[in-house]
Amino acid sequence: MSSVGNSHQDVDIDLTQLFRAVWRRKARILAATALVGCLAFVGASMLSPKYSSEARILIEPREPNFTTQTNVQASTEPLSDELNIVSQVQLLQSVDLIKQVARDLKLYELEEFDPDTNPSAVSDLLVMLGLKKNPLDMAPEERVLKAFQEKLQVYQVEKSRVIGIQFTSKDPKLAAAVPNAIANVYRSLQSGAKLDSNSEAARWLEPEIANLREKVREAENKVAEYRGNADLMQVSETTNFSSQQLSDISAELARVRGERADAEAKAENVRNAIKAGKSTDTLVAITGNEAIQRLKASESEIRGKIADLSTTLLDGHPQMKALRSQLVGIREQITSESTKIAAGLENDANVARSRETQLIQQLNTVKADSARAGTDEVGLKALEREATAQRQLLETYLARYREATTRLDKGASPADARAFQRRRTA
Repeated sequence: MSSVGNSHQDVDIDLTQLFRAVWRRKARILAATALVGCLAFVGASMLSPKYSSEARILIEPREPNFTTQTNVQASTEPLSDELNIVSQVQLLQSVDLIKQVARDLKLYELEEFDPDTNPSAVSDLLVMLGLKKNPLDMAPEERVLKAFQEKLQVYQVEKSRVIGIQFTSKDPKLAAAVPNAIANVYRSLQSGAKLDSNSEAARWLEPEIANLREKVREAENKVAEYRGNADLMQVSETTNFSSQQLSDISAELARVRGERADAEAKAENVRNAIKAGKSTDTLVAITGNEAIQRLKASESEIRGKIADLSTTLLDGHPQMKALRSQLVGIREQITSESTKIAAGLENDANVARSRETQLIQQLNTVKADSARAGTDEVGLKALEREATAQRQLLETYLARYREATTRLDKGASPADARAFQRRRTA
């Protein structure tokens, strides 16, 4: 028990004695506290406040309004991928861009960006002892760039096409101006790169277009010469002279054959009716003839007279005999005229048959010419395809040249980036 009590006595603290001991040393404690407070105040007063500012840039394809056409093509520029965003981050930290911003904001004149021009005694001592490299051995431009890069931070916002630009400075106005200046210079560089690309494209296209124009002219001349030498006269876009002539002769042959068949059929009907002693009044070839119509009218008139006189005169009367004799004569004339009509129809059929034979011969000749023209057209179409391909390529180059020349103005080639947020924090 005594050992346990002794151990408890060793760890017990007498608070009364502790406060008395602190009170006895209060002067020292207050002095130490005051000294530490003064040192902290002096250190804090020596430190300059730092301000941080941030700007954000959205990487997106941008085109001017005048390039928008009514027939918008389905193919558009692809969105920037991850590697492209990383590349743009590196571009925003490039030395050329930083130099441009430093010149625009005259950072070379600020001591904040070149503190080594007034080194401290400790720094001079370290340089003398060889423990530190003399910063003045570096060019002033390199010292400014080094200080600038230490204050600059460029990063990609996670899972986005947004790039953040953060800058820290003792001057709040400068801290806000630098990210904006970086964004402006970056967009200017991108716009300038587009202008250079369009200018180079225009310079390259000019001689190519002139060369293509000459090739198109030569190709079209070859087509015209080949068509002339092969007698491939073009009637329309899809028909040449041989094809048109073949079509016309075929149509004429079909018409002549129809006329021949019609004349033969009419002549046969007339002759069959005459041989059989049948009336020809129902035959169109007979009833349509003017002479037959006059004879039929005379026959009808005589029949009328005979009918009138038969009521008062006998059949043996001389007048009745005379009228019947006239009637027989008219009938013979009708038969004779009908025979002539049949002969005329047969003659028309023979003429049509001769014309048919001529047309068949002509058709065979044109077919041979058309076959030869078909062989020639193979070569002609090859030349036309070559001329068409050259012409289409020329039109494509002309369209690209016009597009490139219309974008040579600075305002016509906006950068594929847009600053959308500016924020400053102390």
